[in-house]
Amino acid sequence: MRHLAGGVIACLASLVGCDTVTEPDFRCTGSVPVGELSVVIGPEVGPFGVGAVVFVGDTLPLTAQVRPAVGASIDVWGSGGCKTDYGEPVPATIEWSTSDARIATVSATGVATGRQEGTVLITARDRSRGLAMSREIAVWVRGVGGS
Repeated sequence: MRHLAGGVIACLASLVGCDTVTEPDFRCTGSVPVGELSVVIGPEVGPFGVGAVVFVGDTLPLTAQVRPAVGASIDVWGSGGCKTDYGEPVPATIEWSTSDARIATVSATGVATGRQEGTVLITARDRSRGLAMSREIAVWVRGVGGS
């Protein structure tokens, strides 16, 4: 059903001709190794719909879970390409780190704090499985640039 709905949305959203409105789009089939575990960091989109953003002095709570890939679907509201769909989380111990503590720090529980304007990578790691994922976090100064 997910692929059928994705196909309908893709046909309507892209305004390209499809044979029928109910025709599924299978271009994502096989694009993800099903069952492979990945670290997934959220939220996917920050304020203003531009990715993860935090202002200097403010905090941004992040979450990270280890989840198995269950397939892929079309990212209709994002890039238009294929995005991985994940199953239920599996138990994991997540460690957090930052690429530059001068720009943003991150606590042991995943709360990022903006320190100065710039861009930083926040990484969530499950050492026991050798898995990690990083998210780019933009730190903005309130009243300047993107605010």
